[in-house]
Amino acid sequence: MNVLIVGGTGLISTAITEVLLSGGHQVTLLTRGRTAMRLPDGLARPKVIVGDRKTKGVVALAARGGERFDAVIDMVAFGLTDVQEAVEALRGQTSQYLFISSVDAYRKPYVQYPITLAHPRGGLTAYGQAKAACEEWLLAADAASDLRVTVIRPGHSTGEGGQGLDLFGWNSHYLDRIVRGLPLILHGDGQSLWGTCYVGDVARAIVNALGNPRALGRAFHLTADQVFTWNAYYEATAKALGVPVPARVGIPSSLLQGALPQLARECAENFLFNNLFDNTEAHDVLNFRNTVPFEEITQRVYNWLIANNRLQRAEDQPHYGAILAAWEQVREGFIAAVRPFDRDPSRLGFE
Repeated sequence: MNVLIVGGTGLISTAITEVLLSGGHQVTLLTRGRTAMRLPDGLARPKVIVGDRKTKGVVALAARGGERFDAVIDMVAFGLTDVQEAVEALRGQTSQYLFISSVDAYRKPYVQYPITLAHPRGGLTAYGQAKAACEEWLLAADAASDLRVTVIRPGHSTGEGGQGLDLFGWNSHYLDRIVRGLPLILHGDGQSLWGTCYVGDVARAIVNALGNPRALGRAFHLTADQVFTWNAYYEATAKALGVPVPARVGIPSSLLQGALPQLARECAENFLFNNLFDNTEAHDVLNFRNTVPFEEITQRVYNWLIANNRLQRAEDQPHYGAILAAWEQVREGFIAAVRPFDRDPSRLGFE
């Protein structure tokens, strides 16, 4: 196959490129050229076209040479204008347009679990709402036969070259805290659910969608089959790194969101909800499998960060200790204020 990837040097797109090249396919990357490729030695190199997706007409630049692509994978379409311009530029130049969306396209809070493909879309954030709008427009275009479309909704995916994740978003500071035995902050009681996929597993499923007639006009989840509570997430991370589990300090999610609307934004937008998705269609049509368990994913991420001197240090997050100290003051004040009622239940009207 001859495949164009719009945005080709990110975490997932690098893995896709490696899978395609390993399979003997031709690959063209439309990229800004700001991130070095991380492909294994001995592997053929893709053709590279340098251009910024934000520049109007840049996708047409890739198609202008008259080269026909069997499929186009759009990794960096974040708004309706992006997909509309892409479809216009690629009409007649490709047989399939694969749009990388996100599970953030779903409306929240969720109304049932596991979350199926039939769950209402609309998004909680501007990002999720934009992805949902792109999906709606593209699937309507597919129905009108303007261009055959496949929609992919990944969840949290990582691996070599990526980061970990905690309530403050993408980072590896918390890995350093775990290794050094420093306390961790939990949002709420740590019982909401989260899952992580290995990026290579996601990439193989995406490649399996290319040229697949059963994937046309459809959407798919590529999310973790193995999910953890956030308590268990930290426990499994510590086990993967071969260290004891540090102390975990639960702080009410509403307090974190109200006090830290920027720092704890991911908590309010994502981690507060149970991320449990139904991957049945991807298993069936794309042969999607979670082949790398979470602990091994963590080991691979950590080892890559160490080998490449990319591990962030706990000291780089001075706010972390300040938040813990402030919460301890609040907790002690709360206990001091209400403990007398526990010692004398009659003050609450109980006899």
